[in-house]
Amino acid sequence: MMERRWSIRKLIAMDVALMYDGLGMVRGKTRDISMEGMFIVTGSITLPYNVPIDIVLEMAEGKDRKSHRLPALVVRVAEDGVGTMFRNMEVGALRALQCVLDTGQPERLPSYSIA
Repeated sequence: MMERRWSIRKLIAMDVALMYDGLGMVRGKTRDISMEGMFIVTGSITLPYNVPIDIVLEMAEGKDRKSHRLPALVVRVAEDGVGTMFRNMEVGALRALQCVLDTGQPERLPSYSIA
């Protein structure tokens, strides 16, 4: 099967929350992440294929914690979780995701000041 990703997946395990209208909030843990999407282990909870969800990442920014909402679509359903594809991310969420991929650490988002 031909790989269709434009960016490299990294094995990063971090806690996330999935918001899906049919179930409410579902807790999960990422297995791998790229700039295009992520696989989230949800255990016995299954989500339907091709439904819109919001993935919520909570990260440290300086001394504070901030939640970032990543709109996504379920593009793969497996026994242990779901594969997602990001869509229409805001700049702050995009920056947070890039930081996770660069550092491999969800807890180390640096504070930036705009001069």
